[in-house]
Amino acid sequence: MKKPINKEITIYNKPMKTNLKVNIAKDEYGHDLVIDLVTLKNIFIAGMAGSGKSTVLHNILSTLIANNDPDVLRCILIDPKRVELSVYNSTPHLLTPVIIDPKKAILAMKWASKEMDRRFSTLKNCHCKDISMYYKNVLEPVLSNPEKPVLPETMPRIVIVIDDLSSLEQTYPKETISAILRVIETGHSVGVHLIITSTRVNTKMFGKELQSAMSARIALQMSATADARLVIGTTEACLLHGPGDMLFRDGKKYIIRGQVNMFTYEEAKSIVKTACEQYEEQTVDSIDLGALVASAFDAMNRQSLEDNDEMYEPARELVVSRGNASTSFIQRALGIGYSRAAKLLDLLEDRGVIGPANGAEPRKVLAAEV
Repeated sequence: MKKPINKEITIYNKPMKTNLKVNIAKDEYGHDLVIDLVTLKNIFIAGMAGSGKSTVLHNILSTLIANNDPDVLRCILIDPKRVELSVYNSTPHLLTPVIIDPKKAILAMKWASKEMDRRFSTLKNCHCKDISMYYKNVLEPVLSNPEKPVLPETMPRIVIVIDDLSSLEQTYPKETISAILRVIETGHSVGVHLIITSTRVNTKMFGKELQSAMSARIALQMSATADARLVIGTTEACLLHGPGDMLFRDGKKYIIRGQVNMFTYEEAKSIVKTACEQYEEQTVDSIDLGALVASAFDAMNRQSLEDNDEMYEPARELVVSRGNASTSFIQRALGIGYSRAAKLLDLLEDRGVIGPANGAEPRKVLAAEV
């Protein structure tokens, strides 16, 4: 992403606020079921093919785009199935064109992790604990004072959508889950939110860490009782009556049953067209993943000795079984030189198996063996 741009105050004549509320359904009493990403932080949507996941997803995305300017909301859309999210390709809210390549998807998640670190540093320097306090104490006072010619960083909220995690997880299981966990644990504090859908669910993909981090869940009709119990805590999702019938749980003990609001593909196209026309002359920042993919995933794909050391797999099994990693530990356990052990440690970090360095402490293992 480009460095934050300071924009003239005349561009912003309204408060720097986002509206992340979406009316997704009617509950069994006929009341609107409205969700708020600021409160829920992240959402997990599961259901079999034809159950209505796409309708829910288009409703959420289109509403967010319609209710927010690109200055306050940006999106990263990951669609490994290549069929669902292409309609949003032209909207100015996207940080990058809709991602269909699994390699670019992992890279986008890693970019989001680095962007989170940068934002935390900005908040620390401004003495703010989260992005809402930053808007209130730093940005809005400048917006209300026309005598100040330059804005601080606007720091828009970022919504990352992964349509069908099961498809993405099949290609890079360890890297996908570890990248998601790094974003999901603290991303909401700096305005980064995740919306994930999945056709199938299992304990390896939707493990305890991911379950605890994504307490807001929508379950549509599901075929397997084990999947239903994993997602919503009950097997009732298998008894739902066709497309659009859903169960919603936001971390509390009780479950809300509802009927998804009808939302068509044509409505989504209309909203995107309106957004393109409305912000046609507005310049927004974007990130270019294409130029970075080859180098970022070189270690994952090349078969040369330099980047695919024959000791990589023994080193990976060693650190996964131990639960942490360090250069000296790998050196002693495998009987190799220090420089080679350090190279293996870097390779394990690049592939999402271990976390970044934390002083003199051992590296944390992020990806369990699958």
